Amino acid sequence: MPMEVSYSILNKGKARINMNTGGFIGKMISNQVLLDNNSIGKNSDVNEVIFGTVLSSTLQYELFKKTKVFVEPGMNYYTQPLQNQNFNQFQLIFNFGLNVSF
Repeated sequence: MPMEVSYSILNKGKARINMNTGGFIGKMISNQVLLDNNSIGKNSDVNEVIFGTVLSSTLQYELFKKTKVFVEPGMNYYTQPLQNQNFNQFQLIFNFGLNVSF
């Protein structure tokens, strides 16, 4: 369940730059490990619920009236996905694509 807030840094002509931050909660749905649809066990010491934060920026440019191209570099940080271990996961993210309005 993500929650994100954006702040517009630049909105000039067809270009736009936003800073985004927020957090999320992840809930494990199943802890079964399958191989060819056969259960071969489960992950041990995995937290059922994890928390994380996200920090990113969005660079967007309007190609046509209802079509925009965007690039969104950022990072995710998950807190303690494993029990009994001081392990935090850090991920770099790079999203890109088209926004099309209808």
